[in-house]
Amino acid sequence: MLPMMTVGMIGSVDPIENYNFTLGSSEDEWVLDTELTALGWGGVAPVNVNITISGSVQIGSTTTSNPGMNLGTMPSTSTITLTINSSGELNGRGGAGGGAQSSGSAGGTALYTRTPTTIINNGEINAGGGGGGGGKTTTTTGSGVCATVTKTGTGGAGGLGYGNASAASGSSGGTQSGACGTSPGDCSSSSEGTYGATGGTGGTGGGKGAAGSSGGSGSHQTTSSCAAGSSGSAGSGGAGGSAVDGVSNVTYSTKGTVNGSEDN
Repeated sequence: MLPMMTVGMIGSVDPIENYNFTLGSSEDEWVLDTELTALGWGGVAPVNVNITISGSVQIGSTTTSNPGMNLGTMPSTSTITLTINSSGELNGRGGAGGGAQSSGSAGGTALYTRTPTTIINNGEINAGGGGGGGGKTTTTTGSGVCATVTKTGTGGAGGLGYGNASAASGSSGGTQSGACGTSPGDCSSSSEGTYGATGGTGGTGGGKGAAGSSGGSGSHQTTSSCAAGSSGSAGSGGAGGSAVDGVSNVTYSTKGTVNGSEDN
């Protein structure tokens, strides 16, 4: 990052401070207020800020609680120009996948601003993808001569949604199986067949700004006369995040690729 600062004037009373930032390497959770303060800005004077994300650089976040870039609320009459060069990306964090039968988390925000901001986007602004939902847990309980035996297939966890890396697939569901016997409590022989349960596979995390997939249903093995099945509920996929939170403050000079909702 190569910051530069100059001071200009509005009329003869209110000074405006000018700053230029070039983000030449990938980083997480870039906060304008923090960067300005490090350069000596006192938090009172209005600012004119130019920010450039260089080509192939990714600005992202380590948590869905924080945006990839936070431009905040600068003093009145401040202006910001954000340029994203070709192949540069501004990303929200992908939502976490849900555990078995649990929903995935929503994706995070790429850009937050409450200051007038002009965007020249020759790259991408991507909300975080939602996490995948966890798969169903299924249970098969032996009936009749196998009334005491239960087999449970655990649902797989959902996958991470898109963040600074590609969205991840969910994990496979776990399986339990066994044999159904011919006398009470005897499930070691196969004279009446086998039975078991397989948990549903976790859903895949959502792509750029997209919702994650719901978890899978799993299956019961009910070919034996000793099998009766039941199952829980699969987790739903998490919602995609916000590409721009504060779009009412934004003017696109070049919109380029924006994946995800644009809010507020």
